[in-house]
Amino acid sequence: MKSFQDLKHYFPFLIFFTCFWAGCTEPVNVPGLDAQANQLVVDALFTTENRVHIIYLSRSTAITNANFPEETRATVYIIDDQNNRIDFIEQNPGSYFSPTVAAQQGRTYTLHIITNDGKRYVTPPQVLPNAPAPIKSLVAVDGSGVDDDGNAVDFAQVEVTFEDPADEENFYYWYWQSNTTEQFGIPDLTWGSAAENDELFNGNELVFTLDEEFNRSLDQYVKVYQAEVSQDTYTFLDNLKRQANSGQVPILPPGQPLVGNLTNQDNPNELVLGYFVLANVTSATVKLTP
Repeated sequence: MKSFQDLKHYFPFLIFFTCFWAGCTEPVNVPGLDAQANQLVVDALFTTENRVHIIYLSRSTAITNANFPEETRATVYIIDDQNNRIDFIEQNPGSYFSPTVAAQQGRTYTLHIITNDGKRYVTPPQVLPNAPAPIKSLVAVDGSGVDDDGNAVDFAQVEVTFEDPADEENFYYWYWQSNTTEQFGIPDLTWGSAAENDELFNGNELVFTLDEEFNRSLDQYVKVYQAEVSQDTYTFLDNLKRQANSGQVPILPPGQPLVGNLTNQDNPNELVLGYFVLANVTSATVKLTP
């Protein structure tokens, strides 16, 4: 099975797109670029894990602006199909925290955002996907070797093994982090990630290798989440991966802007960047042996 490119910074790639031009020494005139500034950027992941969840809000910015403003003082909440409301409270600028809560099987969830200037954004109702295939094994394998300069390199790779259910379409999303202890924080923008569908391995056992080399002298543990997401969510993540791998900035010409699943209720033509990801998850942790 082929490996997949690390999407560790896929949302910062959207949010902080001026970094793409950080190495430029001459001004670059990109038609329509400034018109794409000051758009709402949403990074929202809500899962079946019983924990605090965080929604990040910010604004896109013109290439001439070195600041990346957070979207502060917004009202952020999720409502399910039984009219239960989950409020997200801003604890850091642009970072909105839920209470300890988990998405429930069979429920439908809608994200609402009201910005400080009164604009209302909403997603279509999102149905929680079925549970993902269980992780059969999570192992660290030796990836040591010699680099192009003849220097010895010592690292580990992590393999996830699972049995894909037959006769159904599945859309997988993985995200992972390494740490010196078995204690891991709330998943955020620093975690690695990848997405894939089961078109090429439907009904078969798959060994998925995380596309990251782990330094065993620094990292001792790796935690991996395996998630089931909707087809629309997968399509967004896959298109984002493809544009990132092609060297395009996803919201700049010549690539088409990646439209998320939030809309301005009063102005449906407004482009909103980012996505509300609803995921059914399982997880496992592996120790990296020296």
